[in-house]
This record gives sequence, C-alpha cells and structure tokens, in this order.
Amino acid sequence: MRDITVIGVSTYLPSQVSALAGIHIGDSLLTIDRERVKTAVEADPRLEYQELSVNWPSGVLLKVNERLPCAYIANLSSAIILDKAGYVLRIDPALPGDADKLIRLAGVSVSTFIVGQALGAENPDQTLLFTRVYEALEAGGLIGEVTEITVSQAFTARIRMISGVTVSLGDGTQLSEKVRIMDGIMRQIEQTYPKEAIEGSTLDVSSGRFGDFAPASRASSE
Repeated sequence: MRDITVIGVSTYLPSQVSALAGIHIGDSLLTIDRERVKTAVEADPRLEYQELSVNWPSGVLLKVNERLPCAYIANLSSAIILDKAGYVLRIDPALPGDADKLIRLAGVSVSTFIVGQALGAENPDQTLLFTRVYEALEAGGLIGEVTEITVSQAFTARIRMISGVTVSLGDGTQLSEKVRIMDGIMRQIEQTYPKEAIEGSTLDVSSGRFGDFAPASRASSE
C-alpha cells in the first residue's frame, strides 16, 4: 500500500484516523479487514465508520463521519455532550467549558447515557425531533443564533434565541418552512422593536404559514 486517503474529518488529521484504523503505508491490500478497521475507528466515539474501498493497485480510501459536539443536556451534577444525531460524545462533570458554543437540550427524559452510544431517551422520538430541529436550523444558517432547544413530552419543540425570544415551532412537520418564517420575522423584529421589548418576547410559527409575535410586555401578561 502506497497511498491512504481519508475523507470526512474536520478536526482530526487524516494520518490520525488512518493510525486509529490500523492502516499503514506498506501494508498489503490483500490483508485489509474491513470489520477490523470499522471496530478500530469506532473505538473513538467521535468517529463513525462509513466505507473502506481499495483503489488497486496501490491505495485505499477510508470514509468516516466525524461526530461534532453541538448540544448538551444538564443532568444533575454532570453534562451529557451530544452530536446532532443524539450520540453521546462525552460526559463532563459540570457545565462544559465550551457551553457557549453548544445548544442546551431541555425536556428530554433520559434513561441511559453511555459514551459511544446513542442517547437512551425514554422516548426516542424526542431525540429524533431534536435532530430534525437542529438540522432545519443548520440548513437555515441559524445555529449560531440559538441557545436552547426544548422538546416536550407531547413532541413539540421551542427554541430560545440569543436575542431572548422564545420561538414555538410546534410539531416536527414543515420545520424548514417554520424556520424560514421565523428568520424573516426575526429580522423585522430587530429592526422595529427596542432591545428591551425583544428580550422575553415570544414568537409562534407552529402553523407553518405565519408567525404571531408577542413583545415582552404582551408575552408576560398572557
């Protein structure tokens, strides 16, 4: 083997991943064991094996998915750090040092949490809804504007924006459209209302057709 190509990583070096996988320059292509490589790669909870292909006569292509921390659940005296699919990456003994870069996930009833496995939620549909909301926000370029996602036992979601607005998304349908409506209204709000009227206000886009904004004074009286 004269060439090793690794794709799918952003914070790892390709050489680090190939070393974890146990693939080395000089190895024989005839002795490649995909199951062994998969097991070795996924021993690191931040990596997911996808595919290993042999490029005859001299190289291999290893495709992986790097699981990146995006959210945390405050659990008693610890914090469960998750990727966007609800996969447990690590357990921190307190609020994570990178909490300002992560979204707090609230409302999910956790039964088990083991590093390297999917979060054990009492109802997995809650985790699925979180993933769908996160992906809709990500596609809309709004992840950096959100501090918290709450998923209720009734499978509805709301988010807390950096600006202090709480947005009700409702159920998991039409999330892309709801996020689009939210984004448009938030832009109007920021141009129309003073900061004190925005902090503590609410926006309901659960219909998927329009939004109902309640400034802080109105929201507190309802």
